[in-house]
Amino acid sequence: MMFYEGMLYIIDRSNNLLGINVGEDNDNGKLRVSRIERLLDGAPCGFKYFRGCLSYFDSYLVESHGALLLVRREIFYIRDNDMIGATKPAVGIEFEVSQSDFQSRSWVKVSSVGDDQALFISKGSSRFVDVSRYKLNGNCIYFLDDGSCDWFWKDAPSSCAVYDMRDGNCFFIPLPTVRSKDVKMLAAWLFPQS
Repeated sequence: MMFYEGMLYIIDRSNNLLGINVGEDNDNGKLRVSRIERLLDGAPCGFKYFRGCLSYFDSYLVESHGALLLVRREIFYIRDNDMIGATKPAVGIEFEVSQSDFQSRSWVKVSSVGDDQALFISKGSSRFVDVSRYKLNGNCIYFLDDGSCDWFWKDAPSSCAVYDMRDGNCFFIPLPTVRSKDVKMLAAWLFPQS
């Protein structure tokens, strides 16, 4: 979900983009929903299938140069048949990025976000950033341990990973994972003011 240009946008389970108009009630001054509309149909899924694997999906909304991007992450894993609910380490991860096309009411897949641009995604906050001045790799998706896939991050050397859109490689970057009295503290992005 994100608030952009006066409207609240939400992605549903089918990756349909919903627009919610929120206004102030003239009688009592409280906020109220005045309209909910499906603006874009869900993007078709183009992820690979690995035999014997299950997958976990997440979707994120990001604004980029006046357009909305749908970033979808899929993590493949093998279910451990010896223990109910247990999983073995991830065997693959993929991302797909699609851009909103309000004329056709659909999502259009993009293969690059730009050599000097990167996406920083998490459940709490996602942003499109010009990374050339920060000496970071462009055309990448930086993502955090946001608590949604504990089995993926369990033995990870860091709470941050990078997916390179050029070649599909994923690697961890050296940010510390914070733990306090056996309680895991989730990482969060901190962005400079524009």
